[in-house]
Amino acid sequence: MVRPNFHAVNIVGNEVEVTGESDPAEFKDVISIRVVLVQESATDGGNVDLEVNRRRAVLDPNWSVRFPKGDFKPGPAVVFGIQTHEENFLTLTWAESKNIT
Repeated sequence: MVRPNFHAVNIVGNEVEVTGESDPAEFKDVISIRVVLVQESATDGGNVDLEVNRRRAVLDPNWSVRFPKGDFKPGPAVVFGIQTHEENFLTLTWAESKNIT
């Protein structure tokens, strides 16, 4: 199994968008992806949308998460990810240094 990767962290208007990719071959049983961004004293995060109208959404291994910009600004930050799989509730966690642009 290959761990997921973060592609970019961008400020888009009044939001921060974190994009990433999970291994497509291992993605079929993903039930949750949570992303947390930390920069100096700012911390926030969100979940990849997994449900639409109370039904499981068709997820794409190329995912994104948006949350309020708050005190985030361009510059270095750390992104944490938590991906949970349905089978055996396998949970992967990972962290990467990224620049917010």
